[in-house]
Parts: sequence; C-alpha cells; structure tokens
Amino acid sequence: MLKSNLATEDGLRKLNALHNKSSRESIDRLPIQANYDSLTSLPSRESFNEQLRRAIEVAHRLKSPLAVIILGLNRFRDINHTLGPQFGDRVLMQVA
Repeated sequence: MLKSNLATEDGLRKLNALHNKSSRESIDRLPIQANYDSLTSLPSRESFNEQLRRAIEVAHRLKSPLAVIILGLNRFRDINHTLGPQFGDRVLMQVA
C-alpha cells in the first residue's frame, strides 16, 4: 500500500510539473498569438500599425523614402461562402 501511494504521489508530481511547463509555454506564446495571425503569420492590424508607425519615424529621421503596398482581396467573403473556409484559408496562405 505504501509503494502504491508513493507511486501515485510521484505520478501526481510529474503530472503537475508537466502541466506547469505547458502553462508556461502557453503564456509565452500569448504575445505572438495576440500580434500575429495564426494562419498567415502576418501581423495583426494593431501590430502592423505599430510597425508602420516605427518605420515612418525611422524613414523620416533618416530622410529615406518608404513604400507601403496594401493588397485587398475583393469578394473574399464570396470565396469563403461558396467554396468553404478551408479553400479560403488556402487562398489566404498563398497570398500571404
């Protein structure tokens, strides 16, 4: 009986350590998940705006030109609705 209790306690300690490691890894990924799209790895709108603001400041300070290209996908919603979100995801990944 004593051996069984020790084995159970050891197993619980290992399980708790694994859970804590998993929780820490999840917490470490939060900034990435908050700032980047999980499908395309492109920056979120807020992250993009912040990066653009910094790039404009640097370009202004260095008196250097800066170009920004904005790409829109016309009727993307139609693609998603008619061909399904899996196909829409593939389109987004190709464009990204």
